[in-house]
Amino acid sequence: MLFSPEFLRESMALYDNLYPNRIIVGYPKLIDGEQFDEENEAIKVIADIPALEKAARTFAALLQEGAIKEDIPTLFMGIKEAEAVKLFANTYLALRVSYFNELDTYAEMKGLDSQSIIQGVGLILVLAHIITILPLVMVAIVCRKTRNNYWLTIRMYLKT
Repeated sequence: MLFSPEFLRESMALYDNLYPNRIIVGYPKLIDGEQFDEENEAIKVIADIPALEKAARTFAALLQEGAIKEDIPTLFMGIKEAEAVKLFANTYLALRVSYFNELDTYAEMKGLDSQSIIQGVGLILVLAHIITILPLVMVAIVCRKTRNNYWLTIRMYLKT
């Protein structure tokens, strides 16, 4: 009983498996707080937590072994936290796309060059992203216009 979210992009599944930007493996963990007593009891009944933690580490090692990229950041956490990482990562990316679509709509209505605005704003976002989230990674943001919207593609490269 493990949960390992995949972070695959459309048409990039093989590449993303060979060069993952992170590996996350969740296994059952007990939750602090009296309100979780019933859930914790259920976990204790159905899960051998030490064995599953070991299995999580073995699974992560297999994912690392199957990848070409080396030194992949690997995180171990509870199953719910691992699922939340996937959901919030998708939400974050969707919000970025929506943000740039709105920026494009505003620019179009005001007769502004949206590409210039996106490049300027993108530099701020790239710097903020590098400083706060990925200190060892450079991020390149590529926007392409499709039916009056910009689709944001984020590419990450390990700094060397």
